[in-house]
Amino acid sequence: MHLFQVDGLEHELRVTRFEGREGISELFHFDVLVASPEKDIAFTDVVGKAALLTFQIGEQPRFVHGVVASFEQGEEGKRLTAYHATIVPDVARLKHRRNSRIFQALTAPEIIEKVLRAAGIPSEGYRFLLSGVYRAREYCVQYRESDLAFVSRLLEEEGICYYFEHDEGGHVLVFADSPSAHGPIAGESAVVFRPQLGALFQGEHVSRFRYVERVRSGKVTLRDYNFKKPGLSLESNAQADADDDLEVYDYPGDYDAPGAGSSLAKIRLEQLQTSRRTGSGESVCPRFVPGQTFTLAEHGRDAFNREYLLVSVHHYGHEPAVDAVTDSDVPAYGNRFQVIPSDVPYRPPSVTPWPTIKGIQTAIVVGPPGEEVYTDEHGRIKVQFHWDREGKKDAQSSCWIRVSQIWAGAAWGAVFLPRIGHEVVVDFLEGDPDRPLVVGSVYHGTNVPPYALPAEKTKSTLKSNSSTGGGGFNELRFEDKKGSEEIFLHGQKDWNIAIEHDKKQWIGNDEMLEVAHDRSKVVGNDQSEEIGGHKSIDVAKTHTESIGEDETLSVGGDRAVSVGGDHTESVSGSQSIDVGKSQSASIGENKSESVGGSSSESVSKGKSTSVDEGYTVTVGKDMTVTIGKSAKEEVKEKKTMIIGEKLSIQCGDATITIEKNGNVTVQGKKITVKGEGPVRVEGKKLDVKSEGAVNVEASGNVKIKGSNVGVN
Repeated sequence: MHLFQVDGLEHELRVTRFEGREGISELFHFDVLVASPEKDIAFTDVVGKAALLTFQIGEQPRFVHGVVASFEQGEEGKRLTAYHATIVPDVARLKHRRNSRIFQALTAPEIIEKVLRAAGIPSEGYRFLLSGVYRAREYCVQYRESDLAFVSRLLEEEGICYYFEHDEGGHVLVFADSPSAHGPIAGESAVVFRPQLGALFQGEHVSRFRYVERVRSGKVTLRDYNFKKPGLSLESNAQADADDDLEVYDYPGDYDAPGAGSSLAKIRLEQLQTSRRTGSGESVCPRFVPGQTFTLAEHGRDAFNREYLLVSVHHYGHEPAVDAVTDSDVPAYGNRFQVIPSDVPYRPPSVTPWPTIKGIQTAIVVGPPGEEVYTDEHGRIKVQFHWDREGKKDAQSSCWIRVSQIWAGAAWGAVFLPRIGHEVVVDFLEGDPDRPLVVGSVYHGTNVPPYALPAEKTKSTLKSNSSTGGGGFNELRFEDKKGSEEIFLHGQKDWNIAIEHDKKQWIGNDEMLEVAHDRSKVVGNDQSEEIGGHKSIDVAKTHTESIGEDETLSVGGDRAVSVGGDHTESVSGSQSIDVGKSQSASIGENKSESVGGSSSESVSKGKSTSVDEGYTVTVGKDMTVTIGKSAKEEVKEKKTMIIGEKLSIQCGDATITIEKNGNVTVQGKKITVKGEGPVRVEGKKLDVKSEGAVNVEASGNVKIKGSNVGVN
């Protein structure tokens, strides 16, 4: 007897026929044709409500609990009206929920549980029977796909299957990843094989059984790449006992460590091997439930008498007392089933399409409060995608995303980091939403270009903004407007240039350098400066030059040096001045000259010294004046010579000697004293002595007067 009940519905529903399919990693689906004396059952009383289908052969009833997904009113008879109901699991609602969202730092089971909870599936409505250890996914995106598709592809990737358990009060979604998670069917797990007996055998049995073995790929090799360890080999493989020459190779493998690669390769191989050995058949055993095991007994080939895992079951049945259409010799219940050996791990095939982002997207750069540039040691950033309605535009909005640069070498290359608030262009490796890559930036309504467009369309620039707080910038700008071409370089603070070898500059016209404060130049070796025209240096304060060795100054024309205050020259060694023509020195006040050693002056022609006032010459020791020809000295007024010891004047054989004791000696071959007027020789004592004659001659009288005059 078959029964169909809907929660809260009091109207009688008589099962006419039913047909349904359930399978591992499938949503069960049962179509039930019922008849009711009530011809106007409200659809709202049935659609979306919990329902229970019960069919029974023997003493063990089979329950199928689910939710009415659709309810259709059919033909109306004299006494009964036909209705068609479709039963699906509660989790089927996930295929009607489509979303785009981001999960971070969660394992696949944790992500699946969050999706189920968000869809309203209660915690008692599902159960995890998992023995594996699952890696936390740094970044996992559900993108424009139903919740069901998203969950299904995660399960397929991880090798996790699911099935349903039913009882009168409800159904439970069970997740499994190993043979140990599959228990036997309810009641007696052994089911006998009774071929070609059909309805003649009233007990539960298997009436048909077929077994097949197939060629399948026996080796799986996966490869991936970890940018943090670019030299690390991330190739992993797994192989079966047979057909290992039939290799499946794939990239990317979606892992970043060798251990994870080995596990995934094993799962991919088991997915391929799941269908290598399969069985199928027909039975009259309603206790067959996918995800559970049974033992086939009494088959003619003894090797077939073993335990199998039910993969799928297609049920069909009718109620002869109500069904006037189906032939009376058709059994009230039967099913077709598919199995695999129970020791083979069941891995769901990868059939759910992976979402692909065809093309690029844009997103906004985000980060924690107070930051303007938020990055890690790899120059990665975080973004908020426009479609992400759950993100808070903070440091948790996405994973760290690599940023494409024009050059990227080993501690060399180009680095331009998008800043918080920038709109960036994001591409996806192989279109995978889980593998974003920033490839550029674009302006938007708030972040406008540095120069007004299209008015400044000939300007190209690289312009930064001081961080944090802004207000300053560094810039390299190119102006390409015809006749106004310009390269503009602006540094908000310091500018450092380091050239390891030569530096050459060529300027076609003028150059102006303006330094607002100090300027220092250090030349490690020689410096040469060549100026084709004039050179002018204006120093407002002190000018100091220090030369370690020689200095040579060559002036092709005139040279003028004007010193507003004092001028001091200090020469540690010798100094030589060579003047090709005249030299003139004009000193407004005093001149002092100090020579530590000897002083020598050579004048090829005449030398004239003119002193308006006093002239003093002081010689600490000896003084020698040598005159090649004549010497003339003219004193307009008085001249006084003071000699401390002795004065000697010599001319040929004649000498005049004056000593400090008062002696004056005039000596010569002939001494003539002649005066135009009177000549007077006066002294306390006067001696005139001659070795020869003494002649006194006068044109007038000769007078000798004394107290005593003696003539000998």
